[in-house]
Amino acid sequence: MSIKLGNITNKNENDLYKIVSNANVMKYVGDRKVWNKKKTQKFIQDTTQKRKNNIKDILYCKITNSRNSFIGIVGIHKYENEKEHSVTIYLSNRYQGKGYGTKALNQIIDKFHKKNP
Repeated sequence: MSIKLGNITNKNENDLYKIVSNANVMKYVGDRKVWNKKKTQKFIQDTTQKRKNNIKDILYCKITNSRNSFIGIVGIHKYENEKEHSVTIYLSNRYQGKGYGTKALNQIIDKFHKKNP
C-alpha cells in the first residue's frame, strides 16, 4: 500500500464532499456533523489561503492512493502559544482500518516538523 500527500485544491471539492458528507465517516469527529457543500468549499478556500500565506502552524493535505485516487485528507494544527497539536483525518470508508490513516498521519507529522523545525 502506498499513499501520497499533496495540496488540497478546488479540483478536490467533489471528492472531499463525498467523504465529509458521509455520516459514517463523520461519526468519529468531535461534533459528528456532516459538512454541506458550502462548508467544504470554505475549508478548501481557507486551506489554500493559509498555504499561500505560508502559515506554518497549520498544514492540511489530500491523501491519494497508488492509483492517484483521492481517498481523504489529513491535517495537523499547532495551537497558538501552546505546545499542543491537533491532528485531523477524514478517510473514505473504503480505506478505513487498512493502515492508510496511520501512514498518512506519519507522513503529515514528518512534513509538519520539516516545515516547523
